[in-house]
Amino acid sequence: MDPSYLLVKLGGELIEDSQQIELIASGIRKKQQAGYGVILVHGAGAQIKTWCERLGVPVLKKYGRRVTDRETMDIMQAVVAGVVNPKLISGLRTAGVNALGLTGVDAGITTSIKRKPLTYGDETVDYGLIGEIENVDVNILKLLIANNITPAIACLTWSESEGILNINADTLARKIAAALTDSELVLLSSVDGVFDQHNQALENLGRQEWQNGVKDGWITTGMQPKLENGFAALDEGAQSVRITNPAGWNDGLGTTLSKT
Repeated sequence: MDPSYLLVKLGGELIEDSQQIELIASGIRKKQQAGYGVILVHGAGAQIKTWCERLGVPVLKKYGRRVTDRETMDIMQAVVAGVVNPKLISGLRTAGVNALGLTGVDAGITTSIKRKPLTYGDETVDYGLIGEIENVDVNILKLLIANNITPAIACLTWSESEGILNINADTLARKIAAALTDSELVLLSSVDGVFDQHNQALENLGRQEWQNGVKDGWITTGMQPKLENGFAALDEGAQSVRITNPAGWNDGLGTTLSKT
């Protein structure tokens, strides 16, 4: 059975490019005309870094992960929900898509707990105000889609004890896709797809080939988090996962992940 929902995760860099937004809008219209409900999730990593630098707030990372203290959280909340999300909605409306901006905080879409500290050898690191999603409620998203509205969700989540928390956009997209069950997850960025050791784009990538690619070094560190979330999405209930760019999405290109 074909998926009835498409969960499309956008890299923050795409939102800064009006031509990419037009391509994304074109893809949304095509999928909606084919009967699919489309939900967008986006991050804003580059924009948050820019604003932190502009405001003189250090960007702290430990073992490749961002540490989100209160000051960084305030900036993230303002940038993700107050700058980037409205810019995306404006671009989509200009391109003819009736979109509504949300965050994972709104209408019970996500409920999380604060991530526990992680241990690396002898060091334990508290990453601060980072959420681990415990529950996803997709009812409001289905209601919006039924009324021809495209939800666009910024990467914030909510905790009863902590309030607003940071959440990785790939993870947020994966969890919503899993909750929809009859869904396809599309990870859109500036890259065409996954490339093999000969720098050729792969049409399909299975789990074993992915693991071999990591071992042999042709899976890059930048691609690895996307693949981890992509294969996790398959394990959690998404019917399929594709990694591509907006042009590739329009043309049915990119790399499709398979469980085996």
